[in-house]
Amino acid sequence: MNHVDKAFEPSVLTIQKGQMVAFPNGDDIRHQVYCLSSPKPSEINLYSGINTTPIEFEQHGIVVLGCNIRDDMVGYINIADDEALWQSDKHGEVTLQSEIERAMVRHPDLDVYHTERESLLIQEATVSQIVTLELMSFLQSQGRRTFGSGKFGHV
Repeated sequence: MNHVDKAFEPSVLTIQKGQMVAFPNGDDIRHQVYCLSSPKPSEINLYSGINTTPIEFEQHGIVVLGCNIRDDMVGYINIADDEALWQSDKHGEVTLQSEIERAMVRHPDLDVYHTERESLLIQEATVSQIVTLELMSFLQSQGRRTFGSGKFGHV
C-alpha cells in the first residue's frame, strides 16, 4: 500500500487473512501510518527511500489506516477470512462467477464509520447488473473522512 501524492495508493486494498502488506513511501516526505483497528493495531514510520518490513494481517475484518502527520490521509484494508472477495476496478466494475446468488457490497462512504456492508441479490441469467449505492458525502459524515485534530482513531 504505497503513499503517493500524500495519499494511500490504492485507497482500498483487498487481501486474504494471513497475507503480508508492504507500505513503501513513494513520496519525498515522511509519513507516520497508524492503525487502531482491532484486526491489526500498528504504527509505521515511513521515510522517503527507506523500505519497511511488510506486515502480516492474521485476523479478518476492516483495517482503517491514517497518517498522524496528515489527517486527510485515510486508507482501508479489507481482510477476508477464506471467503470469496472481489475488489472493483476504477470504474466500479467487478466480474463474479455465474454461481454467485448473493454478494455483500462495501464502500468506505456507505456510513459514517466506514464499515457497513449491503447485501445484493444477483439476478439470474443477467449478463450485467448495475448497482447504485447511496453514499455519505463528506459533509453528511461530519468530516469523519479524516481523523481530526491530529488525534488518530476517531472513526
